[in-house]
Amino acid sequence: MFTAWTKYWYIFQVKSSSWDHATPFTWDDNHEKLHLSSAKFYRRWKLWFVYYNIYAYLVFYQLVRSLRQKDVPIKKVLFDVGYCIVLTTIVFAMLLIIMKRREFVDAVNLMFQLDTVLQSVFKRNLQRRKKKLTSRKRFLIYEWTIMAATVFSTFMPPIGFAIMVLNPNQPINRFIQYIFGFNPRNHSVSMIIVMIFSAHATLKASTIAGFLLNTAMMYMQFETFWISVITPVQRLIRGRREITLLSRNSNALRTRDGKIFFQFTELGVLSQSVIFWTFKCHQIVNTGINEVYKYVSFHHGTVLLLWCMSAFAFIRYIGRVKLLISWVLLGAWVVSNWIVLFEVYFVAGVSTIGKKFLRHVNMSQIKGTRDSKVAKSLWNLHLKTSSPFFKMGNASFLEFLKIATDITVTLLIDIHLHEIPWIGFQFNSII
Repeated sequence: MFTAWTKYWYIFQVKSSSWDHATPFTWDDNHEKLHLSSAKFYRRWKLWFVYYNIYAYLVFYQLVRSLRQKDVPIKKVLFDVGYCIVLTTIVFAMLLIIMKRREFVDAVNLMFQLDTVLQSVFKRNLQRRKKKLTSRKRFLIYEWTIMAATVFSTFMPPIGFAIMVLNPNQPINRFIQYIFGFNPRNHSVSMIIVMIFSAHATLKASTIAGFLLNTAMMYMQFETFWISVITPVQRLIRGRREITLLSRNSNALRTRDGKIFFQFTELGVLSQSVIFWTFKCHQIVNTGINEVYKYVSFHHGTVLLLWCMSAFAFIRYIGRVKLLISWVLLGAWVVSNWIVLFEVYFVAGVSTIGKKFLRHVNMSQIKGTRDSKVAKSLWNLHLKTSSPFFKMGNASFLEFLKIATDITVTLLIDIHLHEIPWIGFQFNSII
């Protein structure tokens, strides 16, 4: 269920990316719908996609050149490696928006419309239990995460990169020095211009990442709330454990042939047909969301690369480089772990709640009846952010650690930088 709080931050994030009229999406306040931007606005936004492709190519080219030289400062190498990872992720995220722009709009609008319908259908039930249902830990975590993702993606990266552009090791700073022959930090006017451009360019990328994250968070909040509140509740009746609806005199409401009319849920007494209808609607939304998010698996490669490279560099060169660089490598490793933990917690939560619903519904049916066949035909909900490589589950973090550890150990044992002819510089000679 979407509250006014979550809607506000989600809409704020969409609008923050369209203030300069260069955006793939626009928000309609009158109808509360996401729309495709006009062709003119979309062409302007695609120019940023071209910019980031060129930027990623130049940084990667600079990194290869640095690896061929001797006595290259490790700070420059770390900057280039970090920028290559970030820029590759940005390019793939923008490419996904270009390829699946219409599907994104359809999926988001379908999700918002179904939530409005469900809040209208269960209006009386929600009024009685809304305070209890919306005060759960998971529900509150979703709301605050959406707010934090919006604030962080809209404000923090532009400010951070605007300040970082003044660092002489930063790729844009080096590019300006190479082309124009001066350091922007030494000229107040050029410094302000470069900082503004860097902040604006970063905003176009960070808002796309924020949009992808917030849409996924909204969907997971939507699914976990509604599926959990329509899941039949286990009750004890006359010493027997059953999943059934209880009337006021503690009698199950069944027909003579044993068919269940109603179920007892956290929303109260609900018709079983309504429960089936609600879950089938969520299956439709799940299909629409997965049509776009099954292509988001590229970020797992980014996180895996960040984990392995930071762990490898930290272990191999600890004591040979400055303490600050060691802390930066350790920080990158910790962040990559938190990203995977964060995703596993939320994505696996959707699947877990869906499994619980299907298990309880199937337990409550009489074998051979029509309702039991309908219950068996329902399939579980899952956000396929890791498709087609693996299915995100509760044990996915351990699987990720195993793969990342195997790669890092292989790098430490088998790769010796001084034996590779095309790598000319030595980290151990740089302090």
